[in-house]
Amino acid sequence: MYKICEESKRYNIFYKRNEKMYHDIAVKLGISDTVFWIFHSICEYGDTFTQKLLVDYLCSPKQTINSAITNLIKDGYMSIKCEEDKKCKELVLTDKGTEFCESKILPIVKAENEAYAKFSKEELELFFKVLDTKYEIIKESADKL
Repeated sequence: MYKICEESKRYNIFYKRNEKMYHDIAVKLGISDTVFWIFHSICEYGDTFTQKLLVDYLCSPKQTINSAITNLIKDGYMSIKCEEDKKCKELVLTDKGTEFCESKILPIVKAENEAYAKFSKEELELFFKVLDTKYEIIKESADKL
């Protein structure tokens, strides 16, 4: 049997620990992981966005995002904005959604920004270069399966 290298084990532990941290935050806030990441994305993109943008950005199935958005609309956190000459595609936070984002999600985004601020620009560039290269190498192998 092929053994996984120590670096891969270390990365996998880091990745799983990181995912668990965000999952635990979502649980603490009483929302699903998908809803957490939708709100988190809104903090990055602003108040107006589309379902397609969320699907692409979160790399999640359209059905998963649609289901979460349907519930967020039903619960009063967002609404669909319609223009007379366009389909109703634009999603907008309601006052309730904006307040939730500002009070619950924005502190997490600020903590992330503070964490990245501890590193130099060069360290961050190297960090992302390593992750991008790792992704490309693994994707290339996976595409051959």
